Amino acid sequence: MELFHASNEEKRPSGSGDQIKSPRKISRRSLLKGAAVFGAAKALSQMGVEEAEAKGERDISNAGRVKEEARKASILIEGADPVRFLESRYLVSALYYSDRFLRKLSRGEGVSDVSEEIIAQIAGKVTSGLREQFMSYLGRKFAAEVRNGQPKNPSPPLIDFIYGRGQNHPDAIDLFIEEGALVYTMRSGIAVLADRGWKKDNSFSTSSLKGGNTVIVYAPDTKEFYRYCHLRDVLVKAGEFVMAGQTIGSVGHSGSNASKPGRGKHLHLEINRYYEREKEMRPLFEAELKNMVEQAKRKHRMFVGAD
Repeated sequence: MELFHASNEEKRPSGSGDQIKSPRKISRRSLLKGAAVFGAAKALSQMGVEEAEAKGERDISNAGRVKEEARKASILIEGADPVRFLESRYLVSALYYSDRFLRKLSRGEGVSDVSEEIIAQIAGKVTSGLREQFMSYLGRKFAAEVRNGQPKNPSPPLIDFIYGRGQNHPDAIDLFIEEGALVYTMRSGIAVLADRGWKKDNSFSTSSLKGGNTVIVYAPDTKEFYRYCHLRDVLVKAGEFVMAGQTIGSVGHSGSNASKPGRGKHLHLEINRYYEREKEMRPLFEAELKNMVEQAKRKHRMFVGAD
């Protein structure tokens, strides 16, 4: 069966000298193919509208959640009860982050996900007095829970590993090793954050979309916070006393970057130290981090050898 399609040219009056063109024929197959293409285009257009609407709904939902989490943290700050600070993992993260990083977020610079949006909203409320109040409480808690015979020597976070280049973060180091390797806390202290259950499609599953499953331990004797990221398993809870060398989790690939193909199989380690005289939290940089890890490895070998 063939259908006819009128030519773009009108018939001209006879005698004009021009030859009248015959109508162009369109096959049934071509007609059906055209209809299918049009239908597919319309469906894709509709899908685009639906996706845009869904994204808009998610953005509204995320904005509400960001506001609520920031409000909860602000209430805890105003209450000034450090015992309750652990109730907000975003507040704990803000207390951990360096002052330089907080100032950057408060200016709206480098805010790349909802967790940073939340912390940006409370960054200006994180004062040196608030941080010292929190650390003082943790120090008292630590002193009350110290047990006889606890290891005094720092422990390496992993037994065997290869250093990453750390080009993307001068204030952290990546220690590469097979996933599932046990991770040990470097110093005795109090676990202040124990994020578990990271999900790629849930921006609020952990307090850091990039860090994924994360443990932060505060060591009162050195006023340092140790942050271990991209974990698979987390074996401690916030508020728990941990000893140097205690297993706190295992190496995984959680976190928005580490979950990408070829980005896993490493532990991301950061250490932030509070300088009481300057009343400022500062990160340790790559060279000092490596030096601390190497010292811990040497002392660990001596400690194990003594047994």
